[in-house]
Amino acid sequence: MGLQATNAGIDFQQRVSAFMMILMEFGIEVSKVLRIDNANEKIEKIDFEACESIDDLVLTLESGRRIFFQMKRTISLSDDSSSEFYKVCKQFVEQNIKNRTSDIAYVLMTRSESSSIIVHKLRRVLDGIRLSKDLNIVSSLNIDEKTAFEKFSANVRNIYKELTGEVITEQALLSICLKTYVETLDIETGESFEKNIFLMLYGKLQIEPVTFWEGLIARAVDYGAKRRSVSAESLKSFFDNYTIKSADETKLSAIDTISEWKRELNERDIRFDNVVCRPNEKTQKAFELASNTILVIELYRFEDSEKRNYKYVSPNMLFLQNGMELEVLYRSSSQDRCVEYLNTKSFEDNHEIIFLPANKKGVSSDPKAAEIMHKSLILKSFEENSSSCNCINCGKAITDKMAYLLEIDNSEASCIAGFAHIECPRPIDRIIGTGFLKISDEMLGLNKFDINKWIKLVNKGKTAWESMKYVNTPGKIMAINDFDVFEDGNYCICNKLDNGDRHYITKRGKIDRFGKKMAEKILKDFNVQMESTRQTGDCLGYSSESMSFCSGKQCEELFPTERFLKIIDTSIEPYNKTIASIYNDSYTFYAPIIYFSVDGEPLILNNGIFPLISDPLLASKCIENWKHHGNEINDFEMCIIESDDEFILKTSRLIMQQIRPFVNPMIVSDDKMPLGVPIYMQWEIEAQAKKVPIVEL
Repeated sequence: MGLQATNAGIDFQQRVSAFMMILMEFGIEVSKVLRIDNANEKIEKIDFEACESIDDLVLTLESGRRIFFQMKRTISLSDDSSSEFYKVCKQFVEQNIKNRTSDIAYVLMTRSESSSIIVHKLRRVLDGIRLSKDLNIVSSLNIDEKTAFEKFSANVRNIYKELTGEVITEQALLSICLKTYVETLDIETGESFEKNIFLMLYGKLQIEPVTFWEGLIARAVDYGAKRRSVSAESLKSFFDNYTIKSADETKLSAIDTISEWKRELNERDIRFDNVVCRPNEKTQKAFELASNTILVIELYRFEDSEKRNYKYVSPNMLFLQNGMELEVLYRSSSQDRCVEYLNTKSFEDNHEIIFLPANKKGVSSDPKAAEIMHKSLILKSFEENSSSCNCINCGKAITDKMAYLLEIDNSEASCIAGFAHIECPRPIDRIIGTGFLKISDEMLGLNKFDINKWIKLVNKGKTAWESMKYVNTPGKIMAINDFDVFEDGNYCICNKLDNGDRHYITKRGKIDRFGKKMAEKILKDFNVQMESTRQTGDCLGYSSESMSFCSGKQCEELFPTERFLKIIDTSIEPYNKTIASIYNDSYTFYAPIIYFSVDGEPLILNNGIFPLISDPLLASKCIENWKHHGNEINDFEMCIIESDDEFILKTSRLIMQQIRPFVNPMIVSDDKMPLGVPIYMQWEIEAQAKKVPIVEL
């Protein structure tokens, strides 16, 4: 049976459950969101309040393997048998005793505000054990991490003895550790992950995402009360109620557009090509055609031989069997669209339009085998390419309310179909129809911004900008190096702190690697710096939460809510991949982050600032602010910097051109530094000897 929970705890549980329903409906693999590496499968079934030892939520994956969730909005580490943590451990042990190979993970799902010794220390220990597949890794960890594991393992040992009457073996303890995960989701009202869910839902629904989300949470409550089991198929029928065609027949959501096209696509859409074109000089002479001739040609794509007797060549040529070479202006599946195209275009004076229809006499109306096969291939390609709502040509996200349904079919590629921006089709690309996407006004401002890519990247990185929130100073800046690109050293440097912990010197959130000579030089220089600081009556160390390197006095000024952890010793250690994986904070440190592009060039504000945005939901507010201060910003695209190396390359090149990268800049006046975080290269700081507090993250 489940444990009694507070109303807030129940709300947290059902929010997580509702999010898992979204993952199941849209076919998102569990490992894309949670750090369960062997769960790169889609969810097939969700059991709410299951009749299992771990009963809050059970996911069944495509392979039949299962993931169990125990939800705790807040929880503290304890070995008291009456504590919540002890009861969670008991559920995990009870489930493990069943010894089912299909059970791959026991997840303690909580929030980041829970006890740090659980969400950081214990999680690191369990991650390290999974990496090494050995309990001996615990001996090399920090005191707090060892303490966390000792309490967890003591609980497991006591519970196992209580349930079985036997002493648990080291192998059985290892088995439980390998399956136990600590995960956090800040998913409550207004929190960061809830905002990501809204972004995920934009463009997929007939109602506002926030309304749908609240309804889905209510449904999760109902499922939990009734101990329901929900399959992907049954959940789809629920989602279909919100993705069917709207009352306004001219307005369709992205999903409706796909289903509507499937119903309307017929053999005629496959059978005929309609092309607006003009003869090149060679064809003008050979066929005695005037230079101002415009041809509108209807072609059979599959003759009786079921082979095409013409070919398209990128970017704009059509070669016919009779020797004509034609420059394609527009290509479509219907003649009506060609006529619409002609009505919107201005050609030279006295141009002559000649219509050349296909000879339909004696042609059977029954579809040919090649047409049936081609139609099935087009539908399959469209299903594969339209799920992400990215343009099939430029690859960027579609954030407009209207898009083309496009088929790519030429000498280079064929049987490819998907959405395309209105401006993206090449002359030889075959336009099948127009899709009307129901996208919120907020999303319309995110020009070509790839939401799905952002959500995937943001969960694995952006540590730097989250850490900046801890810095309590108006003059904060970010200093970066552009020369630390080699990571082949066999040594690292470890600081021993006065609380017994160890903290490795990191670079961009990961343990830094050095050659032996460089490590010795850094250690020597660091010891000189330590002694120099001591002579001033201060000492060096780290802030307790953000783990920012600082002096004791700097910690009081910049991190007033954090304890200061003094460095008492520093040593060189051999680099260890397993240890590094445990202590690395993120996959990326600066990335992902957003910049603006205008006609392929980076947007530079009139005050010489290159603006970067750490949250897409800040974009409209920032753009409005920049325009208010004289920056005309039109026809821009929002692009994602995906990696740290790309971030350093782009920012360093701009700085060399006297352009200042600035994160989340808000201009207050023309003669004052904007609010936000300016980015400087380390060599700039050293060369100019700036007396500005620098936070080394």
